Amino acid sequence: MDPITTFIVTALAAGAAAGLTATAEQAVKDAYYGIKQWIQDRYAGVELAVLEKDPKSVPRRDTLAAELQAAKAESYGDLAGKVQAQVDLG
Repeated sequence: MDPITTFIVTALAAGAAAGLTATAEQAVKDAYYGIKQWIQDRYAGVELAVLEKDPKSVPRRDTLAAELQAAKAESYGDLAGKVQAQVDLG
């Protein structure tokens, strides 16, 4: 997995995990769900629900990474920028 995809998947997993907790700050939840919607709008083949079921699962992260790579999502700076903004909130 290339470094950009690794960063994106790790940040998405953290956002998914935070979104599942009752104590997550609303800003983190909002950022994650905004990125989720953005990805769904642009990359129809990328399914984040798999990751949301178990954000700590390495096989689920690998599946998401493969889908992002197949969609060439790592080559788009917009996604990396949105994920970086999520990381900055967390």
